[in-house]
Amino acid sequence: MATSNLNEQALLSLVQDGEGRAWSTSLNGWSANSGIPVCDWDGITCGDDDVVKEVNLPSEGLSGTIPSELGLLTELEVLTLKNNILQGS
Repeated sequence: MATSNLNEQALLSLVQDGEGRAWSTSLNGWSANSGIPVCDWDGITCGDDDVVKEVNLPSEGLSGTIPSELGLLTELEVLTLKNNILQGS
């Protein structure tokens, strides 16, 4: 699987429940069918190699469990999800 597909899969795992899908429609990108490159999605910063380096989604109303798929973002340096209702281990 290409890096961009892994990035997309990992990020979309944050918005798989009903509330997340509703939230995701209010931001640029955040849909598998948006046609917008992951690096252009709201809250996402990529390095020169188009690999996700930062996910910045504070106070976005996200809820649920932090998905293990975020582990697919192997070059992630910053993850900001504060002031959401997320849980996990």
